[in-house]
Amino acid sequence: MLNFEHKDELAALLSMLQSGPNEETWKEMNASDAFNQCLASYSSYADVTRAGGHGATAKYWLIYVDFIHHFHNLERAIRTNSVDLFLRALPPLIDLLFYTNHANYSRWLLKFQLDLVNVHETHPGLRSILENGVFTVKRTQKAFSRGPVDLTLEQTVNADAASRKTGLSSVTNSYSARMRWMLTKSARVQEMVGLSHVDDPTAEFKGARLKRDNRGLRHQSNHRIVQAFQHQLWKSRVSGNKSQPSYNNGKGQGQEGRGYRCMF
Repeated sequence: MLNFEHKDELAALLSMLQSGPNEETWKEMNASDAFNQCLASYSSYADVTRAGGHGATAKYWLIYVDFIHHFHNLERAIRTNSVDLFLRALPPLIDLLFYTNHANYSRWLLKFQLDLVNVHETHPGLRSILENGVFTVKRTQKAFSRGPVDLTLEQTVNADAASRKTGLSSVTNSYSARMRWMLTKSARVQEMVGLSHVDDPTAEFKGARLKRDNRGLRHQSNHRIVQAFQHQLWKSRVSGNKSQPSYNNGKGQGQEGRGYRCMF
């Protein structure tokens, strides 16, 4: 078991940390001998547990706690826009992804971390821009509420673009809705005046439609022109050895019947 001296002092420090964590509280705790002794004792206990000194079950759950700790570091780095903590949190997660057979993630995360470490040499001044709030996105005024840039884009821009909001207020308040209106206004006007067609001709010039049509054209060209003789002929239908018995069996059925049996 873990037995610490100065338990009352340590309990008071932990209560103070729970009530209002701030920079002053952390400074006071780091200056406390009781707190430092507690951390040192727990570190020794954890090392023995990881080595299996307290049994396989304790080792298993401590490894699980370590994984959660790595994730919490990454989450704290993102929510607080801490580039330094983010760089320290990535290496253990890269190892974990490699252990779990996610080689592609581990490979490119390693490259990403290396680029971020050397960003002051490759892109001077970018590190300070990231630390000033560009590294993550904050959508509310609450503390500890920042999020990743890609996730924020997925939850805002993409979700808004796929929205089915209607009405004048939605068109004027939503940039994506205005863009959709600009792309479809000509077809809408034709429909309102009775000149609409069954198919919108502008749809044929969209990038996805052009790629699909070109892909189909290339497939047909390769299949019918370049590889016109790739399929073997049905030798059983044109060989003289195979057609002779059919011709003999066609006696008495007339010339039309014999010719049909000879070829097929």
